[in-house]
Amino acid sequence: MNIFFYRSFSALTFMKVFFCGLGATLVMDFLNKVGALLGWVYRMDLNFLGCVFNGWINGVYEFKTPAELLASGGTKLQGMVGHYLIGVFFAILLFIVSRIFLLNKREVAAAALVLGLSAAVFSLIIIFPSTGLGIYGWKGGVGLFGTSLYNHLAYGFGLAIFFHFTHLVDVNKS
Repeated sequence: MNIFFYRSFSALTFMKVFFCGLGATLVMDFLNKVGALLGWVYRMDLNFLGCVFNGWINGVYEFKTPAELLASGGTKLQGMVGHYLIGVFFAILLFIVSRIFLLNKREVAAAALVLGLSAAVFSLIIIFPSTGLGIYGWKGGVGLFGTSLYNHLAYGFGLAIFFHFTHLVDVNKS
């Protein structure tokens, strides 16, 4: 591991990475609202996510049906906080990977899209089955699969844009 990684993680850099994670998640939410209005995807349900996070906090990691999950409690605020914190976590992950492997701008953009797809895979094989929707969310219809891919690619796109404009990529490399 190179010394550049350690020198580059200052408080200002952390704030930029934090901002990138929040911004990319906002891009994802905005494009989800647009896509839902156009009828392309399902609208994201932050109350549902709040119930997932509430269950996890209380040690319940699997529900037989979505109705059982919703009956367990949880709030939209919990869903929003958890959703945005996960967005920040993935931004930190991208920053660490970009510094360890000294990625250039194009490579960081590609890595951001791959990270977005990784987040989709996480929701498809971990979150959806734990909520009673089955693997890939098939019990909720094929639209959940497409919605997850759309949303998380939008996140990856937002992350690539925010990393570029906050100059978190090594400017000495092209």
